[in-house]
Amino acid sequence: MVKRALSLALRFALIGGCLYFLASGLDLEQTLASFRNLEFGRLLVVEGAVVLTMLAPAWRLVFLTRHRVRFSLSLQTVFLCLGLNNIFPAKLGELAKVSFLRQRAGIAMSEGMGIVFWERFFDLNAVLLFGVLIAYLLDKSLLLVPLAVIVGVFWAFLLLNSRFPAISRLVLRLIPLPRLKDFVAAILEHLQEHVSWRFFLLLGWYTLLVWLSYLAVALLFVQWAAGLELTAAQVAAVFVVSSIGLSLPSSPGGMGVYEAAVVLSLGWFGVTKETALAAGIGLHVLQILPTVLGTLIILATSGVDRHDLMRFKPRQT
Repeated sequence: MVKRALSLALRFALIGGCLYFLASGLDLEQTLASFRNLEFGRLLVVEGAVVLTMLAPAWRLVFLTRHRVRFSLSLQTVFLCLGLNNIFPAKLGELAKVSFLRQRAGIAMSEGMGIVFWERFFDLNAVLLFGVLIAYLLDKSLLLVPLAVIVGVFWAFLLLNSRFPAISRLVLRLIPLPRLKDFVAAILEHLQEHVSWRFFLLLGWYTLLVWLSYLAVALLFVQWAAGLELTAAQVAAVFVVSSIGLSLPSSPGGMGVYEAAVVLSLGWFGVTKETALAAGIGLHVLQILPTVLGTLIILATSGVDRHDLMRFKPRQT
């Protein structure tokens, strides 16, 4: 109960701090004027590009399920996960993805949790890799050290765990909560099963396609739809910072936190808060809208047990 209260307090503090940052010194009329400068036709093109970005994570999911899930079902799963993440807080869409795969494809809950881990772990590596590259291009070398340390710690544990299984047992002993222990146990099991360079290279390739497609949308929106005169490296820096903001457990869809990350990073390159906020909200809405609509359609037509989507059944195999 105490940990839950602390988690909620930290989450509300993050959201409140971001909203205060956005509202402080904001000229509302200028922000609305920046919104009006966005051309509807160009926004539609960007929206189409956002929908196309769902293809790469769907292909990756097909690979992670060892082709036991057909592409159409994988695409539905991607829409469902992202849509529910944009509707509910705490990334509950990830749990719904596991339950959806179990209901529709017979993927065991433990394997589904392993799949979610590999997706998030390689997504983290992609964000950090982009961060290191952008730090180098923008001559922000101090960022290289903490980013490299984070990546190194994850990979060191991954490789050591595959060679010395006793590490997993030690980690599990340190976890007091039974449900969390079951979750971590399933992940560690999959860590040991999938450690191979071929698996890493293929998953890395699919993940690179995922994040390059996301970056392409950011470039299309910022440089073309919003008309901001930023270089590709500067847009990539905004993309990395906003991606980190989205990864933090906060409000549904990261509302407020995402916009604060965009405003902060665009401000580094001389973009006014009002213009940056309009751009951040515009891009965020374009990202959220198709996933939420797609999720509502899937829930209405797929025949899945909607209540079961949010249940946690870690011991099922």
